Amino acid sequence: KTFTFVYELHLLILDIDDFKIINDTYGHVAGDKILIFVANILKKTLRDGDKIFRYGGEEFVLILNRIDMVYCNKVASRILELISKNKLIYKGKSLSVTVSIGTTILIDEDTSDSLINRADKALYKAKDDGKNRVCTELADGN
Repeated sequence: KTFTFVYELHLLILDIDDFKIINDTYGHVAGDKILIFVANILKKTLRDGDKIFRYGGEEFVLILNRIDMVYCNKVASRILELISKNKLIYKGKSLSVTVSIGTTILIDEDTSDSLINRADKALYKAKDDGKNRVCTELADGN
């Protein structure tokens, strides 16, 4: 007897757009405040079982388990919206923050490296396509 699973594991890599410019303009304390701002939005948006990891300077990796592609896209879009619509006030100035997100789905042949590389490829596409957006890279290159 075979079982078909309708829920999947999705990996998202989120990168804060223009983070170096923010650091250079407002200083590293402002950059730290933005990292906390984004982390707090992620914690409030995601489910208890979802996992959030800081990955590199201004990147976060999100693992969403037991969801389908439609729900993954809704979550990613909601994250984009919440981050771009909320403003961080730093030293009396309103800082606008946007993020780009690359998503992929775990497939049977994946290693941790192949899964992360595919999500990273989708992230670079989101950056190249103008930032503040979600792009998905599936196993077959779509």
